[in-house]
Amino acid sequence: MKKIIILILLVSQNLIFSQKDKMYNSLENALENKDLVYKLDLSKQKLSDIPESIGKLKNLTHLNLSRNDLTTLPDGISKLSNLIELNLCFNSFTDMTSSLRALIHLESLNLNSNKLTKFPEVVNELHNLTSLDLNYNKITELPNTFRNLTKLEYLYLTNVQLKRLPEFIGDFSSLKNLFIGNNQITKVPESIGKLMDLNTIYLNDNSIKELPESISNLNNLFKLLLYNNKIDEVNKIKIKSLLPSNCIIKF
Repeated sequence: MKKIIILILLVSQNLIFSQKDKMYNSLENALENKDLVYKLDLSKQKLSDIPESIGKLKNLTHLNLSRNDLTTLPDGISKLSNLIELNLCFNSFTDMTSSLRALIHLESLNLNSNKLTKFPEVVNELHNLTSLDLNYNKITELPNTFRNLTKLEYLYLTNVQLKRLPEFIGDFSSLKNLFIGNNQITKVPESIGKLMDLNTIYLNDNSIKELPESISNLNNLFKLLLYNNKIDEVNKIKIKSLLPSNCIIKF
C-alpha cells in the first residue's frame, strides 16, 4: 500500500512539473485546466481587451500579451499574485492600471514600445522587479519614487526622451545592465560610481561631454557605448584610463 501511495505521489509530481513547462496559447484552453496553467502566451492575436476570467489562472507565473492592440488590463489581473513575468510590449498603453500593485512577486515587466507619456506610478510599488523595459515610450524624467525599485538588475530606457539621469541612480546597487541610449542626457551623475555590479552601459546618442571620475569604481564594467555624443579626444583618453583594460568602449 505504501509503495502505491509513493508511486501516485511521484506521478502527480511529474505531472505538475510537466505542466509548469507547458505553454498555453489560448485563454479558453487554459481555463479548462486552470489550476495547472503556469505559462500563457496570447501574443500576436490582435486582442483589444483581455477577459476578466484571466484572473482564474491563480498559478500563472508567465504571461505574454505582447504585440496586440491593448490599451488597458482587466481588474482580474490583480488575482494573478504568482505572476513572475509580464510582457506587454508593442501595445497601446498610455498608463498602467493600479491593479498591478497586487503582483507582489513580479520580477520582469516589459512595456517596450507602448504610448506611455510618463513613468507609470504603480510600477514603483513592484518592489521585486529585477528587469524593467520601458524602451521606446516618452518618459522625460524619472520620479523620486522610482528609487524604491532597489532590486533592479536590468533597466531599459532607450529612446524615451529622458532629459536627466537622476543622482539616485546610484541607489540601484544590484544593477548589471543600464540601457539609456538615444535620449537627451547631458550629464552622468557621480553616483554612477556606486554601481559596482554594472556590466554593460549604453549611453550612445545623447549629448554627453564627459563622464565623472567615479567610473573608476566600475571594476566589472565590460561594455560601454558612447558613440554619437559630444566627447572630445581629451575626455576619451581620460575615460579609457579610468576603466578596466578589458572594457570594450565604443566612441
